[in-house]
Amino acid sequence: MDENGKPRLECTCGLVLTEKPDHNNPYLTKAGSFYTNNSYPLLELTPEEEPRFQPRNTCIHLGYGSVAIIPIRANETTIGTLQLNDKKTDAFTPQMINDFENICLTIGNALMRLKAEDEIRVSEEKLKEAQRITKVGSWERNVETREVRWSNEMYNIFGINREKYSPSLDLMVEFVHPDDKEMVLAVINRERATKILETIRFRILTPAGEVKHVESRRNPILNQEGETITLIGTVQDITEIVKLENEKNEIYARTMLTLETKVKERTNEINTQKKLHCCPTKIII
Repeated sequence: MDENGKPRLECTCGLVLTEKPDHNNPYLTKAGSFYTNNSYPLLELTPEEEPRFQPRNTCIHLGYGSVAIIPIRANETTIGTLQLNDKKTDAFTPQMINDFENICLTIGNALMRLKAEDEIRVSEEKLKEAQRITKVGSWERNVETREVRWSNEMYNIFGINREKYSPSLDLMVEFVHPDDKEMVLAVINRERATKILETIRFRILTPAGEVKHVESRRNPILNQEGETITLIGTVQDITEIVKLENEKNEIYARTMLTLETKVKERTNEINTQKKLHCCPTKIII
């Protein structure tokens, strides 16, 4: 461990990877690359002269007279190295090392870009799975270009193939159940007039004839002038939720009806008993 408690990396590669180049070291460039055109004098360095931690000198023992280790960096962070070895001495020039440093910088940026793309892909896959599980589709609409984009789950909810349909507000309205279409259009017109977006529930009718209950939410993205530049929204398939709500309401209604019936029956019994007690039957002998 070093003075900061971090692992110390051994030998020449470790020196380059530590990102602490000693610019007074004749073997190191300003960019942090290590190179020598005659590696054998390194075997004769004293511990005081040795800049490396526990040098193994494997490359030298394998007969490489010229050794170069170039850091691969991205965002000011060393993420790897490129090592060049040659059996003969005087294999490298300063220009060659500089060219390889530029190449490694390009490699580092490309690797970081690939990493970012992979992270985005993983994030998108997680989002797709989350939307599939929760049955929530998402969409966004560019107000200026009127371009609309749907997530995969939107197509699943509406039961359509993304290859055959182009997403749009009109397409969404097209699948609204006939009995709910007037209400949905009224909400859309009201939102356009008031600029206040509402959460609404309605039914849709898929091409396969399946009726689904959905809940639609929308939110605007504003520019610095407060103007809406993008609309984003979600559509959730709440068919099962509505079914459970209806079942709960039916159970509640039956329970209340049963309770009301029992209360009436008990009230009638009490009233009957009062009448018998207050008006006893007269017996004439």
